[in-house]
Amino acid sequence: MLVGGARDGLAAFDVGSIVFGGLLILGLWTPVAGAAVAIGAIWLGISGSFSLFPCIFVGIQGAALALLGPGAFSLDAWIYGWKRIELTERKPHDGASE
Repeated sequence: MLVGGARDGLAAFDVGSIVFGGLLILGLWTPVAGAAVAIGAIWLGISGSFSLFPCIFVGIQGAALALLGPGAFSLDAWIYGWKRIELTERKPHDGASE
């Protein structure tokens, strides 16, 4: 932890985790923060500093948040507007008009 001093030089990772975790909680810059969390968690699991499976789990959650984007009640939606994809019903193609 930050209070006990850096363990194996991971103080920067701890600060990054706090910053990007806070951004995800607020819903600000969600794709960037989710990608950073995913990359950091996978790197931490591969480097052997922590157990691999929890790191992969957090990495998958970060990647999912990066791909899904912010929700309706996030700061991203409030600042930039909420992006919605509305699917419309397709008209049947009869083939006779060609």
